[in-house]
Amino acid sequence: MVKKMNNKVLIKLNIPEIDKAYNFFVPVNERIYIVEKLLANIVGNISNGNFSSTSEYILINSNTGRIYEQNEIIIDTDIRNGTELYLIITGKKIAIKSKTTINKIYKSINLMQR
Repeated sequence: MVKKMNNKVLIKLNIPEIDKAYNFFVPVNERIYIVEKLLANIVGNISNGNFSSTSEYILINSNTGRIYEQNEIIIDTDIRNGTELYLIITGKKIAIKSKTTINKIYKSINLMQR
């Protein structure tokens, strides 16, 4: 018997640019690029302007290193309750405040390349 997924999943979102992590419920029926924009706007608001919500982003799964395609729908990915993701600004150099965060991102991306 297949269990129906709820309409939202709880994720942990790591933001290396500001060295913060937040838990969010995200809708499973939305495309990645819409969820990225939604999350970026929220983080921009709660970080008192320390995070640019107008940039381009990628979402990376911290366990598998998978980089999600912009047009994928959340429910069609491996994003489930408890998934830990990185929201990374693309197209510009960023200052990541924590060496631990850099090592985690590097390890995630290396997992994907194996």
